[in-house]
Amino acid sequence: MYNEREQLRIDLKRIKANDYNLSKGEKASDYLDLMLKFNGDTDSELRDSLILNTFVYWIEDKGYFSSQELIDLLNRIISKDYIFYNIGNENDDSVFKRSFSILLVNPILCVHMNSQFLDRDMILKIKDALIRYLNEEKDLRGYVQEKGWAHTLAHAADGIDILLNCEGINEEVCKEVLLTIENKYLEGKYFLCAEEDERLINIIYFNIIEDKLLSDDYICNWIKGFTKVLEIKDKTTKFKARTNVKNLLRSLYFRMLHLKNNEQISKTILDVEKNLNLYLE
Repeated sequence: MYNEREQLRIDLKRIKANDYNLSKGEKASDYLDLMLKFNGDTDSELRDSLILNTFVYWIEDKGYFSSQELIDLLNRIISKDYIFYNIGNENDDSVFKRSFSILLVNPILCVHMNSQFLDRDMILKIKDALIRYLNEEKDLRGYVQEKGWAHTLAHAADGIDILLNCEGINEEVCKEVLLTIENKYLEGKYFLCAEEDERLINIIYFNIIEDKLLSDDYICNWIKGFTKVLEIKDKTTKFKARTNVKNLLRSLYFRMLHLKNNEQISKTILDVEKNLNLYLE
C-alpha cells in the first residue's frame, strides 16, 4: 500500500544526499503540499532534518520558488491552518505544526531582503501575524522528549529578527514587539530554559538598541516595566515569571557589554535585577 509519508521521507533523503538538488524533470512545487502536510510531524528527523532543511535550502540557496510562489507560501503559513493551527492548545502535538510553520518566515524574508519582492502591506501582514502568534501561543515547551524541539518562542523570534530589518518597519512596530515580549515573560506558565532569552535578545540588541530604532530612555522604561512581576499574586506563577525575567535581563546585560556608551541601559538592568533578586535582600 502506498504510504505518502514514507515516500516523502525517501524522496527528501535522496534530495538531501544530492546536495538538495532536484533531479531532471522535478519541481519544488511537486513536493510543496506534502512537505507542508507533514511539517508538524512528531518524527523529528522528517520534520526538522528533512522537511525544514529542504525548505531552507530550496528557498534561500537554490531559488527553486518564484517570488509569487513565496508570497503564496507566506499566506498559507500565516493562516489558521499553520501557525494558528489549534492555537491556544497546550501539551499536544499541534505545537509542532505551528512552530515549524513559523520557522519558514525567516528564510522567505531573507530572500526578500535581497530582492524586495514583498510590498509594505505584506510586511505589515506578516508583522501582525507574528505578534498575534506570540500573544496567543500558550505551549512554550522547549525540547519535547522523543519528539524533538517545539521551541515556539525561539522560532517566532527568528522571524521577528529578520522582519525588523525590512523597509517600512518603524518605531511603533518596535514598541509593539517589546510589549509583546514583556507580556509573554510576565505570563509565568513555564520555566523558559532552552535559551529562548538569547534568541529574543538578538531582536532587542541588534535590531533595536544597536541600530537605535528606539531611544535609550524608552528601552530603560521598558526594562523597568518588568518590575510588574512583583505584583503577580500566585506564588508559583510569580516565581516562574521572575526567574524568566531575570534570565532575559541578564542575557541583555551581557550583550550590552559589547556596546560602547551603554551605561544608562546597563545601569537600569542592574537596578531592576537587584529589585527582583531575592538573594540580594
